[in-house]
Amino acid sequence: MTLPQAGTADATARGWVRKDLAPASQRRSDDFAVGLASLPFVGRTLRRRARTWCLFGFIGLLMGVGIYVKAPPPYQALS
Repeated sequence: MTLPQAGTADATARGWVRKDLAPASQRRSDDFAVGLASLPFVGRTLRRRARTWCLFGFIGLLMGVGIYVKAPPPYQALS
């Protein structure tokens, strides 16, 4: 059994193929720019990730301080 190539008529019969994509032979070169991410989208994504990492860092800092206060390291005198 051979699988149909992407962009053929048989490929669109499957449910997971996007119906709005034309075969490669029918696409224009300017059609590829439509699916690219815009700069505002990239900026929002980076800000959202920065907030997440800062939140995780703050939670880790609180946990570290809590562990230090609850069970401080034993004192060791220098000889």
